[in-house]
Amino acid sequence: MAEKSPDEVPEAVRLKMFEVVGRVRSAPVMKLLWEDRLTDSERQRLEVSISDDQRKKLGTIGIWRELYGGSEARAVLEIAERCDLLTPEECKSLSGKIGVEEENLPVEVQKALDSAQLVLIDPPPSAYWGGKEIVCNWEGQNVVWQYFFKLAKAARHQGSISVQDFGDSSMKKNLTDWKCRLLKNEDLFGKIGDLIESKQGKHRLKLPREKIRIFVRVSEEGLQEVHH
Repeated sequence: MAEKSPDEVPEAVRLKMFEVVGRVRSAPVMKLLWEDRLTDSERQRLEVSISDDQRKKLGTIGIWRELYGGSEARAVLEIAERCDLLTPEECKSLSGKIGVEEENLPVEVQKALDSAQLVLIDPPPSAYWGGKEIVCNWEGQNVVWQYFFKLAKAARHQGSISVQDFGDSSMKKNLTDWKCRLLKNEDLFGKIGDLIESKQGKHRLKLPREKIRIFVRVSEEGLQEVHH
């Protein structure tokens, strides 16, 4: 589905997009995106590919397209979701109304979805359970995503995680709290809770390693599977 021309989009939708674009381009959102919402790996990729002056010139939309390509409209909606300007449901609705195409997953990820129970991709963070995407604003719950990601990664080696795996000693660390916040997601509630074992200050995901596949983005268009 190709993106629609302005004349094909209802006026109310055009006005909404105009409002969102203005907020996304604003200095406060640029500051929020760069300092808080980009992952460390995303920020490092940009620091390598563009200078500080180029980053300021490109703005929010430009640096997002530097990372992930795609159209301007798609970048606007993805930034709006990352920065909590819109909910995932609102972004999906607007995407459909203006004809923004959903990203086609690489063949290796599609195959993983057919065979694995849990598939994680980062960045940007996304998760699939039983072949279906788990709808969640992971960027707004970064510590919960890190808990989930580390839990799944450890399970590939039949291992467990503890608060020591989260580095920053200034951060309040509570595995049980993160587990509870993770399981508040309707797509996971009742499915994964019984599979997380808590014992002696450690958490372990009781899922066979062959049922877990993890991919990390190594370039604008490339994903690489994590085997270690």
